[in-house]
Amino acid sequence: MFNQIKFLTLVFLFTSCQSEKLSFIEKYKIEVSNFECWLNLMPGGKPTFHYTGKIKYDNKKCNSVSLVKVEIFTNENLVNSSTPQIISVNEPNKSEFNYSIIEFTSPTNVRANDQILKADFVDVKFYLSICDNKVELIKKRYNLQRVY
Repeated sequence: MFNQIKFLTLVFLFTSCQSEKLSFIEKYKIEVSNFECWLNLMPGGKPTFHYTGKIKYDNKKCNSVSLVKVEIFTNENLVNSSTPQIISVNEPNKSEFNYSIIEFTSPTNVRANDQILKADFVDVKFYLSICDNKVELIKKRYNLQRVY
């Protein structure tokens, strides 16, 4: 009986933490857009991996959102973990006055390993800091493009 109570307590804590993180995404209207990833397979160099994208958020509710880390997975295996380069932060977006946009890209010269070279799709985990709260946002099945 005691073990069942401990188990139920752990399940409750886990699900409440997950729903709290989800509510941060919903509350601050966090959206990932224009995310693209590709392999540079041009002759004359070793294959490299690249990504770029934008994160849009409601800056009226929180003006402190940052992208801390991006992890790339193929078949649930981690193939890349990196700190993205921030290209720009538009505050506020002129067409939508309540939103800011963080534009980001991968670090330069990220070598493509064997696992990612075989992949057609990737899953991405975005690590965000939202008003001093750490939040993970997972997006599935991005097409992995190839540039020759």
